[in-house]
Amino acid sequence: MVELFRKLAEQLKSYNGRLMYGYLPKSIKETVNNIVAKLARDKNLAKLYSKWNEINREKLSLYYDKEKSDIPLEDNKEFRSIKNYILKSVNLLSNATPTNQNYKSSVEQSVSGIVLTLAKLIANSCKRKRAKLFGQVDSKLKSKLEEKKIAHGLKTDRTVNQNEIENDEEQGFTMSM
Repeated sequence: MVELFRKLAEQLKSYNGRLMYGYLPKSIKETVNNIVAKLARDKNLAKLYSKWNEINREKLSLYYDKEKSDIPLEDNKEFRSIKNYILKSVNLLSNATPTNQNYKSSVEQSVSGIVLTLAKLIANSCKRKRAKLFGQVDSKLKSKLEEKKIAHGLKTDRTVNQNEIENDEEQGFTMSM
């Protein structure tokens, strides 16, 4: 990882442009992708990312019959922001590197921060996808639920709105132009 950070720092020294992943030349992007790929090999991140892929496959199965293969972390556009975070970390390291030993410990600290940020990104994305997935109710299922509620004498969203309109009309609160 230290060698990849050094290589990226050297490449960024010769680069005179906007320090964002989307604007970088292909050679620098490849180095950043290699760093992300190496980070993805961490067993805890790999476990978390496999859970994300599992939920993503479940979501995609609602829309597609064919199962899609898992996207490698470095190619996943949803986590592109981690690549910009890596660039910022390397840029900060390259501005303050007095000795070789300090550089190694600084890289270790940066990698720890990157791993933590990436783990948070994956976990938050996983929570959002899971909430969306389990929050979706099929329209046929909604109709069946409404029928059951009506059969038991319970109010549904439609009956509540209908009753409010009827009450307003009875009391003369309707608007007319």
